[in-house]
This record gives sequence, C-alpha cells and structure tokens, in this order.
Amino acid sequence: MQEKDQQLLLDIFSKDHWLIPLERFIQVLRINIFVLDNSGRPIIHPCGTSRGEEFGCRILTNFLGLEDLDRGEAFLRQFSAYGDYLEFRSPLDLHVFSIPLRVYGRIVAYLIVGPVIMNKRLSDEEYLERAGNFSLPREGLLDEISSVRVVSYVAMNAILDLLAAITKDFIDIGLENRRLKKARVQREVLPKEISQAAEGLHREIKFDELLVSVLDVALRLTGAEAGSIMVFEKGSREMAIRVSRGIDEERARSARVRMGEGVAGTAAQENRCFIIHGQKGDSRIQPYLKRSDIKESIVMPISHHRHVLGVMSLHSKKDNSRIEDNSGYLVGLSKLLSTAIFS
Repeated sequence: MQEKDQQLLLDIFSKDHWLIPLERFIQVLRINIFVLDNSGRPIIHPCGTSRGEEFGCRILTNFLGLEDLDRGEAFLRQFSAYGDYLEFRSPLDLHVFSIPLRVYGRIVAYLIVGPVIMNKRLSDEEYLERAGNFSLPREGLLDEISSVRVVSYVAMNAILDLLAAITKDFIDIGLENRRLKKARVQREVLPKEISQAAEGLHREIKFDELLVSVLDVALRLTGAEAGSIMVFEKGSREMAIRVSRGIDEERARSARVRMGEGVAGTAAQENRCFIIHGQKGDSRIQPYLKRSDIKESIVMPISHHRHVLGVMSLHSKKDNSRIEDNSGYLVGLSKLLSTAIFS
C-alpha cells in the first residue's frame, strides 16, 4: 500500500472516530463487527473493542483462521458475492458478511459483520462433528458458538443495508473534514466560522440521507407500504416529518405533532413503542385510531438513552404485513440509528 493510501486510511478510519460507534453497534446488534483494509490487515481488530471476546469473536481468531493477523488476506479470499455485499459460509455453518468500504469509488477496506447463525442452530453434536471433519479444534467451541446470534436472512439484509448507509456517511464526513482541514492548512483562506458552517451543512445533508436509508430498510424488512420519520425541531417540543414514503407530499410537509399529542406525540413523551392492529391499541392511544383502512402499524421513538430525537411510523393496509413479526429488529435498527446520530 502506498504512503498516501496509508495516510488516507488513517484519516478516514481513525480509531478515535470509529471505535466507539462500532462498540455501540456491537452492543445493539449483539453481532461482532470489525474493519480490515483491502489487503486483510486489521484497522480495527476482531476482538479489539470494549466488547472484548463477546458474540463469536474467538470463533474468528481460534477456529476460522484469523488467529494470525498476517492471514487476513487469505480470510478475505474465502468470501463470495452476496448481492451488494460478500458472504463467507464457514465449515461450522456460521456465516460472516462483508461490506466493501469505498473511497473515491475504490474499495479500500471491508466492514466485517459476524459470525452469525442463519435461521437455526445445529445441535452440539453436529457442530462437534463438523469441527472433526475439518480438523478444527473442539475444545471451547460450543461455549463460543453459544454467544453467536441467530438471525434470519431478511433481518441480516436489513442490518447490512443500514450498516452500509451509516459507514458511507462516516466515510463521507471523514472525507469532508479532511478536505476542509487541507483547505485551512494549505490556503489559510477558510475562516473557522465558515468551516464550521460548511461542516454543519454537510452533516445535515448526511443526516437526511441516513434517515431515508433507515426508513427504506424498515419498509423492506416489514413489508409496510408507507412510513415516515418525524424529528423534533431545534429548541421545540414539536415534531415535523423529515422523510416519508407512501404519504401525500403536501400532508408530509405540513404535518406537525407536539410532544404528548396523538400516537406519535405519546410515543415520544413516554419513549415507548406502540404496535397497533387495525383500530385496536393501547387505551391511551385508542381515541386517535380512526383509520379503518390500516391493518397494522408501529409507532416507535428514536432515542438515545432518555433523549428522544423523533419518531418512526410504519403502516400497512395489507393483511400479511410483517410489522409485529419484525418489531424486535426494528427496535435494533432504531437504536443503531440513534447510535450513529449521537456518535
């Protein structure tokens, strides 16, 4: 790797900027996440976060070939195409996914997500048998596998889509900060106030893009036809729709909800999620459920600790929507979003 590429990686993938968000993502998703450069060298080690050896980290290092950091390139070669991403299905029937991270259109690193178990665990006997068949060590294997999360392909796709959107924003913000810093150092014509305003505008644009990505992922995950994300306006107890899908544009532009008003305002005030079937719901929101055409809906606060940023709402007019079935994953996506915003 050339010296300028190494400096680019140091600037964009600084541990100061990436380590804490990754630790929070791991905590929310209960899935191991780390970063390798495009030659397989770790930028953030598989077990290099404060989550330590949780969620299958040691399976990667002790059983799947990453115990020697020089073998990262061989590890990457085991991945094959999985839509926009990459997948490695290990001999133990554990899956590891990879999101290519691009700078100026070129892959410079990979976000590695996993291992995970897809759909259903094997029996202990089957795991031990597979380990024997591939000459893998058996000691401690079952203990490590017990910490690996089971997910569905639908949920995993949603997780990958959202992580891809978040990491793209991190990279874009890092590039913009690098550009502004370079402009200040080289030309010394960019006053601090203008630089801060430009950075703030860039973050605002990226914030909207991130909200769109989250809403699209949530709609795909649940099969809902319409949804929105409302955000509290600065210094106000009133929310406005920031992004929406399947909702009349004029209504979306004019809608305002105060804290404690309606279903969304109640969800924000109590920092509580409501799942609604038809016109039946919690007694506190029952008076607001007037649309007979909606079969299933969810109204979920987006919060970080006790601070509520806004509310995501999804609804479906179909009888076969998957909103409640995937509500647990939606909560995880909401936490992932809030983690990205507050990082």
